[in-house]
Amino acid sequence: MHVVILMSDTGGGHRSLSRAIATGLERHLGARVRSTIVDPFSVAPTRLPSAILGLYGPIIQRVPGIYGWVYDALDAPGRFAAVGRRLGRPVIAQLRQLLTREQPDGVVCAHALTTTLALDALDEVGGERIPLAAMVTELATVHWSWIDHRVSRYFAATDEVVGALRAHGVPPGRVQLTGLPVGHQFGAIEESPEETRRRLRLIANRTTALVLAGGEGSGRLAELVPRLTAVLPDLQLVVVCGRNERLRRGLAGYGLPPTVRVLGFVDNMHELMHAADFVLTKGGPQTIAETLASGRPVVVTELLPGQERGNGAYVVRRGAGYLALTVPDVLAASRRLASDEAERRRLAVAARQLGPRSAAANVADALRALAGEAVPA
Repeated sequence: MHVVILMSDTGGGHRSLSRAIATGLERHLGARVRSTIVDPFSVAPTRLPSAILGLYGPIIQRVPGIYGWVYDALDAPGRFAAVGRRLGRPVIAQLRQLLTREQPDGVVCAHALTTTLALDALDEVGGERIPLAAMVTELATVHWSWIDHRVSRYFAATDEVVGALRAHGVPPGRVQLTGLPVGHQFGAIEESPEETRRRLRLIANRTTALVLAGGEGSGRLAELVPRLTAVLPDLQLVVVCGRNERLRRGLAGYGLPPTVRVLGFVDNMHELMHAADFVLTKGGPQTIAETLASGRPVVVTELLPGQERGNGAYVVRRGAGYLALTVPDVLAASRRLASDEAERRRLAVAARQLGPRSAAANVADALRALAGEAVPA
């Protein structure tokens, strides 16, 4: 069985999700399965699609309100599809070539922007036999860009997403609750957090918080990190700035104490989460899912206008963490978690229950059934 996974490198979560799906297919279904991850916007024959998406990082770093305005403006039946098709003709052409060449047994859309364009490409190549599944990358809200009556199956991360899809008119038989796939390493490290901290050259016996700003390094970490070190000098911080090199350099040159480690984009997030006692992060769904799968309490410090609405409330409602959208609230939540081990344990139990590590296997089984091919496990 061959599966093509379509995504876009806006932020870091979509590629992490795509890799989790690909690895889950291979680990769960065996060597006869292969997957191909493609960002069709980056390989389109014209630069316009990639140039437009390239604005995502600068916009959410500097003027996130504009992103929220665009998100809301296009959140209506048919409106996004009309705009997407107009700008996406080169992407459809590229997808048409890809699907003709690869002849996959199934397609997974791991980004809303790829859904309608991929379905249009399938129609043009006569790909009615090729099922297309949409892995909705949200925890609470669902944008209309995900909705297309030609989607064979929607995979939902949460009950909230199941309800939102049905409210958008998706028939119940086309919605399947799978959870949001994360890398198999999250929550699977057997050594103690102290051993992991020692291996990562952190202070082994120090309460540790992992501070994240998403793949694009957005948010107010330049203000938050110095305040945390001043208010909680005994708390060890590992700060990940993502692709925001300016933020990393600024924090690294701030004269922070040795209890603070400042990093750029990393590929060992599973280790950093295991080493932490709790995680402070913006409200990206993939990072939240990885934190929950790691069994760590999560403090949601910022919500991007648009698709991240509801993510903080989801965490709080399920008892796995706090929503703290101001610096004083973040400081208060961090102080409580740093000082109250029993509270950390309580939230960690809820996190593990909320973030089952079986999501990738669930998606693999669903894709096998959808493709109609029996692949030995």
